[in-house]
Amino acid sequence: MEERPPIITMITDFGSDDHYVGSMKGVILWINPSVNIVDITHNVRPHDIMEGAFILKNTYSYFPPSTVHLVVIDPEVGTARRPIVVRTEHHYFVCPDNGILTFVLAGESVILAHEITAGHYRRASISPTFHGRDVFAPAAAWLSRGMNLSNFGDEIQDLKKIELPVPRILNDGRILGQVIHIDRFGNAILNVNLDFLHQIDMDILNRPIRIKSGNTIITELKKTYAEGEPGKPFFLLNSSNFLEIAMNKSPAASILTLRRGSEVQIEIE
Repeated sequence: MEERPPIITMITDFGSDDHYVGSMKGVILWINPSVNIVDITHNVRPHDIMEGAFILKNTYSYFPPSTVHLVVIDPEVGTARRPIVVRTEHHYFVCPDNGILTFVLAGESVILAHEITAGHYRRASISPTFHGRDVFAPAAAWLSRGMNLSNFGDEIQDLKKIELPVPRILNDGRILGQVIHIDRFGNAILNVNLDFLHQIDMDILNRPIRIKSGNTIITELKKTYAEGEPGKPFFLLNSSNFLEIAMNKSPAASILTLRRGSEVQIEIE
């Protein structure tokens, strides 16, 4: 069987209007011309570590083993925060140590993590404002060539994590949940997933469920977006197994004035 070319995925908040992403790709291809570079997104909201972490969680595991995931949402670029390379059982990650791996580490065990300090695996001249090009891109390229993590610098143990919003079960049995992501269609994704629901009842989706947000009460569970009545909110279990408030061809979040952090109450009969 022909050997598959290595893969580097990219998630950044750099957008597509400037030179940032292009220069990072140029650095990568100088080091490894045979690598496949896959753009997951460059439209993470500026400096939004939580959003980048959520997008990474919902994409990385669909790539083949040994894929290198390059993630640069780095509001503290040039400061004492550490640039790191991380290996889990099947994947590699190159990113700032600022909590961007929090969702990944909730389900994956770290095999190795090293700070990027070795000069040979960074560009000779490092801009204090653009580590994406001068530190992270070279490290990802060298990893894609099979470089051992120990070559990058000292091993580290204490990876930074951000606090994730966790659903709570109240004394009266209601679930207090929270919007953790709003996608480009205006669907509001909650921090309540199928695993959490199954801890309550394995057959819970067959029981009547009410979601209350402000003065809005949502009672209809659908399997697809097209099943929803236009203009009327409903909820469903999305492709990542999170509960999601949606409308058929309408932005539910803006219509219902939902934003990330908005609290919802879930009642199960």
